[in-house]
Amino acid sequence: MNKKAVSTPKTPVLTKREQEIFDLLLKGISPKEIAYKLHISYSTVNYHRDNMYKKLNVSSIQELFSKYIKKQPAGSVKNPKIGSKSKSKVFALDKFSIIFSAAHPWGWQYRLDPDFIYYDDKLKEGDIYRFTCSFISNVDLLFLNLNFVDTTDGVNGRCAGLWNSLTENNFIISDIKANIECDCSVLITVFKTASIFSIYANRFIFMTNPEVKDQPTLTFTKFEIQKT
Repeated sequence: MNKKAVSTPKTPVLTKREQEIFDLLLKGISPKEIAYKLHISYSTVNYHRDNMYKKLNVSSIQELFSKYIKKQPAGSVKNPKIGSKSKSKVFALDKFSIIFSAAHPWGWQYRLDPDFIYYDDKLKEGDIYRFTCSFISNVDLLFLNLNFVDTTDGVNGRCAGLWNSLTENNFIISDIKANIECDCSVLITVFKTASIFSIYANRFIFMTNPEVKDQPTLTFTKFEIQKT
């Protein structure tokens, strides 16, 4: 039985950091684990991963594996581990912070690209997810919403600047007070299937009220999204 081995990209365009992340991804290490290993933030890993995908002309981890993992004689190298495939399919992060960006006229927003693709899955109509979190805000907020969106052109998985909602604008929690820990748990139902296997087609968008003048920052001590 043939095994698989990681190959080095044939193109010399990757930066040193992109090459590090490339090598770790092909070993089956998830983005959040890469952030821990390289002592950088999760968003920084996503930034370099997105740039790397563009340079290598791929749009998902599956394409990356298909293009750069070659079959070798038996016993050469062990198969890479491609994430967890537990039935519960939990996407979880350790303590981290998100800083919102202004998106006039809709308010403050933050985009998070989950690694659903590590489960060989995408958001599908009828799927139900439970979102559970604990966080502290630096400012008072009237509300916090979460939406799943597809931002691709639906053809090649590239980000097209579009915003196709896959769920309703899910209300998470209201009346958030600064520097006081908030806990919440909500069910989110997907009403439209993501167009393609791509991080750009399976995104989370956090939104909060536009009336806030100071830039909101949320520090999560618990963050889990589980397919029910």
